[in-house]
Amino acid sequence: MSKTTITLLVMLLIFSGILLFIVYTKQQNQIIVSLEKPLISRLEPARTSLSFETTQQAVKEGQTLTVGVMIHNANPYPSVAQLEIAYDPNVITIDSINPGTFFEKPVIALQEIDPVGGRISYALRCSDTQDSSSCVNASSSEIAIITLSVSPYATQNTTTLSFLPRSLIRTDEGRDLLKKTSNLQLIITQPFSPIASSSAVINPPANLIRVTPLVPTP
Repeated sequence: MSKTTITLLVMLLIFSGILLFIVYTKQQNQIIVSLEKPLISRLEPARTSLSFETTQQAVKEGQTLTVGVMIHNANPYPSVAQLEIAYDPNVITIDSINPGTFFEKPVIALQEIDPVGGRISYALRCSDTQDSSSCVNASSSEIAIITLSVSPYATQNTTTLSFLPRSLIRTDEGRDLLKKTSNLQLIITQPFSPIASSSAVINPPANLIRVTPLVPTP
């Protein structure tokens, strides 16, 4: 074997070794990067819920009252909230629904009150010039305020305002946050009306003396 052939073989072996070293080093770096940066980012589970300011409240027939709709654990901050609430229209009349203080100057995207079917559809969103961080008031949890009246002719002792499945809380990125809702039960009582005793009207006082006039005989 000539010296030229031997030289070429040595150079080929050296070049092959360099290529193997480069490929191996590149694979090792890829593995390290994959360990440092997971392929799938893990989001914190949402725990956002909706409720009314109380779960049970006593009311009187014919009474008008306001009820706050509350949001809890709003993390991350939402940019859209849609409330779908059912009620008994034979017992309750919805007078109005307005934004609370949770959103700063929100846009009312939907506002419908069905007095026949007994349903509220109400949606708020951040304006186009706001993001969720500037739109949300972190010190407040009141998302809406409902004013309602109880019928003076209600025959039921209780009635309920309940959230429907289409209620939602959503972020800018389209992530749904709502995981739980709690309803409101109204306990209806009749207004107190004092009734006078019939005996005090019919029976004469004990000290009353009846005097029968004497009729002279002819």
